[in-house]
Amino acid sequence: MQKCGVKPDRQFYNVMIDTFGKYNCLDNALEILERMRNDGIEPDTVTWNTLIDCHCKCGYHSKAEELFDEMQKIVWGTREVGGGEELVEEDEK
Repeated sequence: MQKCGVKPDRQFYNVMIDTFGKYNCLDNALEILERMRNDGIEPDTVTWNTLIDCHCKCGYHSKAEELFDEMQKIVWGTREVGGGEELVEEDEK
């Protein structure tokens, strides 16, 4: 795909992660997450929810919790940088 000049996007990676998750290939799903990040594409809530869901369904609850914690750090870290003032204003109302 990349040899032909086509760059995968977030949706492509999410489909790959979902497919590996459905076939219980969780190591492959996590490798796709790393490849996604290495390509400069940040995971979105679909990515995180897919990873967490497939780990829960396979009984890997501690790994699912670890992924959830990582997601929260990234999501809330972004909000603090990008919209902290708005959150403070809402709290003051």
